[in-house]
Amino acid sequence: MAGKQAKPTESRAATRKRTREDQEPSKPSKKTRTNKQTDSEVTQGSSGDKLPLAQKPSGERPLTRALRPRYPPKKELKLSDLEGVRTLGEGGFGAVCLARVKDSKSDGDGTVVAVKVQQKKTLLLTHHQRNILGERKFLSNLPWSPFVAGILDLFQDTKNVYYVLEFMGLNTLHSERHRRPGHCFTDEEGPFYLANIVLGLEHLHKHGLAHCDLKPNNILVGDDGYLTIADLGLAKDVSWKTEWDSFGSPEYMPPETFDESYGLLDTTLDWWSVGCIVYEMMSGERAFQDFFGRTDELHRRICEKRLGSNKPFTNGSGDAHEIIDGFIEVNPRFRLGVNGTAEIKRYSWFKNINWTDIEARTVEAPYVPGMLSTSTKAIPQFEHMLKQEFVPGLALVEPPTALKFIGKDIPFR
Repeated sequence: MAGKQAKPTESRAATRKRTREDQEPSKPSKKTRTNKQTDSEVTQGSSGDKLPLAQKPSGERPLTRALRPRYPPKKELKLSDLEGVRTLGEGGFGAVCLARVKDSKSDGDGTVVAVKVQQKKTLLLTHHQRNILGERKFLSNLPWSPFVAGILDLFQDTKNVYYVLEFMGLNTLHSERHRRPGHCFTDEEGPFYLANIVLGLEHLHKHGLAHCDLKPNNILVGDDGYLTIADLGLAKDVSWKTEWDSFGSPEYMPPETFDESYGLLDTTLDWWSVGCIVYEMMSGERAFQDFFGRTDELHRRICEKRLGSNKPFTNGSGDAHEIIDGFIEVNPRFRLGVNGTAEIKRYSWFKNINWTDIEARTVEAPYVPGMLSTSTKAIPQFEHMLKQEFVPGLALVEPPTALKFIGKDIPFR
């Protein structure tokens, strides 16, 4: 009887291990990367001023979701055409609001969008104003993809910069994971969500961008249950050789982001982040924990590839472990994804995935949140409404009493 043929994934893993042992040079002494900030001026514009975007491609974007804005409208959208109706969240540099086009005769009546508000004074004090211009450039030049959240317009007033973004829904991959028993996905669900992430990164990398801040909270779940990569505030153009100066959450960043002896920085750092996300999806815990702000301990665990508590996956198989091991490779030259997405798509964990159908979004997602009312009557308030004095360029409308957030009032300032 003919011998059973070995799985291709095993052969690739063995080949990678032998190649690493034969070719990997002795590691030079540790050299810590330094942050080189280059300041870019953020103009002190008047209320409602439009910040210029790169020339948009001709023709309208294909819209696959009912809630996606009908862009471009017949009449140019202005900040004064919008009104904020909910505060979806707040962060270190600002807040994200849910906004709608005011009732008028304009083409975009009833359209729901997300407005990301960033304070100029905070960005200037922390030397992150270049990220504003970077995200504006990246999002406005990037061709449309359903797996990457796009920008519709950009405005400013005397206090803030306002990004008008596609509203993708209220859920993130982080919140979606917490819906599951044990806070982890099954072996049937995991490949679907990873396929979405792979297609999103494939789009970014194809157009010369590294995300540099990929984590579950920056991956949105749309009304159809598919994932969309968001927040390109720290994205880098791969042609930049000297400006890789800031990265996202350190728990999701590879060794080369803080120690240059591990190799050059490029798009492969995103695949390390993907490995951390898959580990979290399948185990219910982070791959690398930040122990009470002890950065040195976190970096040591990353370099030694000490994953979480090393407990066995409740719902995951050996195929999941294998692909995680390929992504979380300390040497970026041997990391899964360094040669493109084709080698990722061949892994046996995707044996039930039809990539053409996923890209066309014709496969039903494991969980479909469903349509959200464009009247916003069904959308609750997750934070206190922003104070109008802090967002002078954006009119605010208080939500109904039944939907107001009840909690400690920490004003946005």
